[in-house]
Amino acid sequence: VYIDGIYVEGNRKTKDAIILRELQFKPGDSLMVSDLPNRIKVSEQMVLNTSLFNKVSIRTEPTPLDSTHHNVHIKVEEAWYLY
Repeated sequence: VYIDGIYVEGNRKTKDAIILRELQFKPGDSLMVSDLPNRIKVSEQMVLNTSLFNKVSIRTEPTPLDSTHHNVHIKVEEAWYLY
């Protein structure tokens, strides 16, 4: 499986780079299909460990033109901050 793109939604304060640096894969990487579920699970846990988010879900979706190329969608729910 080739990772074509990574899309993040739900983050209003936190920059995408903070989330992307915690992932076990980057755009352009090629992964074995059997490794993908474990890397997603580890990546979800690493993003949660930043303590910036209450919920994190990562899912992959094949691109319309080629089933070996996938897009990764990350949905986060930011934690509330009190000042």
